[in-house]
This record gives sequence, structure tokens and C-alpha cells, in this order.
Amino acid sequence: MLIIFASFNSLKCKGLCEISSFRLLSPYVYSSTSGIPNLPEFMIVGLVDGEPFVHYDSNSHKMTHLQEWMAKSEGPDYWNRESQIAMGNEQVFKNNIEVAKQRFNQTGGIHTVQWMYGCDWDDETGATGALHLYGYDGRDFIALDFRTMTYWDHDRAWLNYLKSYFTQECIEWLKKYVSYGKSTLERTGTDLNFHHPAELCSVQTGTDNFFINFI
Repeated sequence: MLIIFASFNSLKCKGLCEISSFRLLSPYVYSSTSGIPNLPEFMIVGLVDGEPFVHYDSNSHKMTHLQEWMAKSEGPDYWNRESQIAMGNEQVFKNNIEVAKQRFNQTGGIHTVQWMYGCDWDDETGATGALHLYGYDGRDFIALDFRTMTYWDHDRAWLNYLKSYFTQECIEWLKKYVSYGKSTLERTGTDLNFHHPAELCSVQTGTDNFFINFI
């Protein structure tokens, strides 16, 4: 069972979700949780055009494919590298959730830290967009405004890196993944399907604007 966490407010109101003409969308969702029995404390889900294609969790410590076209297109080096990167992020997020709980004077209960980032690309106009935001306990916490390149951290070098990443490297990976899954993602005689990210959200957990989708 694959579980995707998402903040509905963020998906509905920020960045790429406002521009429905974009055809190709590639967000990653990182989720760290505490206080939820039988659920991995850390998970990553990557999506291309609304289709989950990679997954990592703190039980397996492995990045794995969710689509056969990924298994056929990338070899051991890719999966080993992505697993190592994910394990590093796992430790960071486990620490972040403890820091957040301390700062909000919280001890027990269910708590979540989320990071959602990704890019989109219009294959007709070449227009691009980006999503980079953090949430805590289901509420928007920190977000990058891609159009004005404003963020809580005003370090210009960091902002320039983010702009370069989202307009170049992220788009290159998006195009590569789309080429891998072309036969699955494309529909004869139509454009690639566009799935608004809010379609991922289905079951409210009791925390304001926080949803889980079971796939």
C-alpha cells in the first residue's frame, strides 16, 4: 500500500497548480511522521503526470520503482544512488520533526513534516513552473514563490541555485522520465494526461487541511 500525504491548501493555491495548461508535472512528496503506529516514519513518493513512479520508506531503506518502465530504464547505479540520497534525507527529516515539536512545545500525539517540490513544463510553449514548500501538521509552513523568487531564506546564491535547478535540471529529469514511460503516459491522439495534484487528496485525517491518499 502506497500512502501519499499532501497539504490541500498548498496544492490548491501555490505555483504550478494555478496554471492548468501545463501538461507535464513531476512533484516529489517527502513525509516524516511521528505517533502513527505501523506507518514508516519517513516516506518519499515521486510522481510523473499524476502517476507514482518511485517510492522510498524508512522500513526498506531502498528507493524502488512503482512503474515497470522505470525498472527497464534505470540500472543498479541509479537505484543505489537514489537510495543513499533518500537515507540522508530520512535522517534530516527525523531530526526536523523533533525540532518542530520542541519549538511548538509538543510531546505526544500525531505530527507530520512534509516537503513537496517539483517542476512542470509545457511541451508546446516551453513554459516552466515550480513547487517548493514545507508543511507542518497539515498546514503550509514555508513556500518558494517561483515567479518572484522570494523565500524565507534571502540568500541570493541559494535562490539562484533553486531557479537554476527548477528551470534546468528538474526539467531535464522530467523529460527523461516522460520518455521512459511514454507508452504508458501518452494516449493516442491526445496530449499527455494532466492530473491536478489536488486529485491526490481524498481522506481527511482530522488535522486541518491534511489529507492522505491510499493507492
